[in-house]
Order: sequence, then C-alpha cells, then structure tokens
Amino acid sequence: MSDHPSIYQVAHMMTSEEHIKKDFEEIMKEIKSMIHDKYIGTLRSVIQDQHQQTKQNATKEVQLLEAIKPFITINQHPVIDQLVETMQAFHTIQSLKRDLQSYWFSSSPSIDHLYRKDGVYEVDEDCMRGNLLGTGNPRGDMIMLLAVVLLFKEL
Repeated sequence: MSDHPSIYQVAHMMTSEEHIKKDFEEIMKEIKSMIHDKYIGTLRSVIQDQHQQTKQNATKEVQLLEAIKPFITINQHPVIDQLVETMQAFHTIQSLKRDLQSYWFSSSPSIDHLYRKDGVYEVDEDCMRGNLLGTGNPRGDMIMLLAVVLLFKEL
C-alpha cells in the first residue's frame, strides 16, 4: 500500500465543502494572528511605552492633583485617581498624535510652491501644510483612532 493519496482522495479533498471550509477557517485564523502580532501587538506596545513615559513625566496638573490627596478625605481619593488617569491618557493621546503628525508631515510633499514672492504676508508653514494635506491624513486618523481604542482598553 502506498503512502501517497490516491487521485480519488485528492479530488475528494479539493471538492469537499467541509475540507475547503476548514482550510479557509485555518487561513483566516493565521491571517488574524499575523495581523494581531505584527500590527496590533506592535501598536499596543508603543502605546504602553508612551503611557509609561507620560506617567513618569507627570505634568504640573497631575502633580498638583497628587499633592492635594493628603488634604482631602480618603473617600475622595478614587475621584482624584480617576482624574489623574484621565489626564495621563489625554497626554498620551496628545503625544501619540504629535508623533504621528510629525511622521505624516515629514513624508508630505514640499510646500515651497505655495509661498508668495511679493512678501505681502508671512506664511504659516503648519497652516499651509494643513491646506495641502487637508485636515488630516485618513490613514493617520485610522491609526490614531485605533491607538485611542487600544489605550482605553488598557486602562
């Protein structure tokens, strides 16, 4: 008896709805896993690192909120903690947005052709970039939205 499948077995495997369905389920599982590992997992890691950095470099407002805790009742501490967490999340989002904008702006086309040569007014480069690029980059906006969702999922 041969270790190789017969043509009948191969034909059955290739035409069987059950086999095809299992194969596609396995393919989809592998694709989801790869996307999660390569993109979502990496983005989550970046977000966690940025959030840790935000916590370590507390703003004056966060420092003030932490400083008033000894002077208020214990039952108000969770409110302060929630405010601190919210402010840290907000600062993390701002930092991620700045980094993402600098990436998109560094790869954006030159705006030199938009400068006026008559010197009537000074050109605000960020405003000109906004006019050139629109209000935001759709891919950047999607990355930022995903980053915000992942950040709040972590909190």
